[in-house]
Amino acid sequence: RVLFRSLDMQGPLSATELARRIGHDGGALTRLLDCLQDKGYVARRPNPNDRRAIEVQLSDEGRAFFDTTRPAMQQFNEAVL
Repeated sequence: RVLFRSLDMQGPLSATELARRIGHDGGALTRLLDCLQDKGYVARRPNPNDRRAIEVQLSDEGRAFFDTTRPAMQQFNEAVL
């Protein structure tokens, strides 16, 4: 959920920056991104300004999935708070 929210709010991010924002180490994030990419939720694309870097972004499927879970997560957060 945090990963989806970060990508939704910030747009494409490097894997390093995404790991820092969600509190994951690089290896764990790589495995998570592999799984999410296999499911079609995220896409990895070359950074247009740095050919050595890869950016991670939500795919259309990932954005649709995130949008469907957003109301339930808001209700959960309100109930907890």
